[in-house]
Amino acid sequence: MPTRPPRECLHPRCHELTTEGNYCEKHRSPYEKGRPSAHDRGYDWHWYKVSKRYRMKHPVCEACNSAPTECTDHIIPLVEGGDKYAEENLQALCVPCHNAKTRRENP
Repeated sequence: MPTRPPRECLHPRCHELTTEGNYCEKHRSPYEKGRPSAHDRGYDWHWYKVSKRYRMKHPVCEACNSAPTECTDHIIPLVEGGDKYAEENLQALCVPCHNAKTRRENP
């Protein structure tokens, strides 16, 4: 059962309605189709508090040193045994740097 009202797909000129994510089934990427939600992947209220606190301490992207931070990233991915909450395993990144790192790690 949908938990939110249907809204229009964000793909340009698409008027399909979706209740899951931002895109309709046709425009959803293969990566999004099989990926569990953040909550299902273990990102709970404690993670959001840790993430926000870390980004407040590191307001500039640690990769490019120029853009404001928007993401807290795990240096060693959790699936490879990285500690979820340890500051030594966190880095504050801007969205372009985070996306580039994610693409490098998940080709």
